[in-house]
Amino acid sequence: MRQLFLLILCSLSLLFLSGCTSSGSALSKTMRLAFLGTENNEMSVQKIQSSPYANIIVQENDSASALLVLAWSETTKHDKSNNSPPALKWLSSNHELIITRAGRIIKTVNLGHGNITQLRANKPDPLTLGLQKPTTPKQWHYQLSWQPGNHHRYQATSSFTNLGSTTLNTPLKGEQTVLAFSESVSIPLLDESYTNYYWLNPQSGHVVKSQQHLAPKLPMLTITEAKPFVGGH
Repeated sequence: MRQLFLLILCSLSLLFLSGCTSSGSALSKTMRLAFLGTENNEMSVQKIQSSPYANIIVQENDSASALLVLAWSETTKHDKSNNSPPALKWLSSNHELIITRAGRIIKTVNLGHGNITQLRANKPDPLTLGLQKPTTPKQWHYQLSWQPGNHHRYQATSSFTNLGSTTLNTPLKGEQTVLAFSESVSIPLLDESYTNYYWLNPQSGHVVKSQQHLAPKLPMLTITEAKPFVGGH
């Protein structure tokens, strides 16, 4: 019991170190779900529906899938002034933390092969503006920091390409029509590049599924929305 208490205490500390929040979920119930959740190759619809909170299915490269629950949502004053969606903090049963905004991974903690430590930009992420809109810029510049190694604020250039409509099978909604985009990311200083993929709701631009590389030479995460967060983009 003491070990479980220490695990919960560490996870709470981890979340608060990630930033103060203006709105959040009931942490006690969320922590219970996170610690009792199992990780396997197939996530049952019943397990997803039984969770009172939003959750996502995450797979690192070709490893087993994990169900992460929404532990916290964060909206800062800066987010409100820029009409940005909240940062969503997803927690696994192994205490791994993935933070997303509008479907993009902006920070990770405790992932075994490496983590994004910071993502900064002067202009809004096109994902927050709705990639499906013709007026949304399809190029973006930002700074990316990651570990292992001293990779701090590397300049990154992102270019989106509309791949057209396709069908996607999701855990709760089944087969649905989505709009696919590729994102070519380059890190000029390292002469490195990689490609991310996003599948969006054609009307709202909401990201239903994505495949994202954390950084050069780091694993790719496939994130599938299982039970959506109500109240954000």
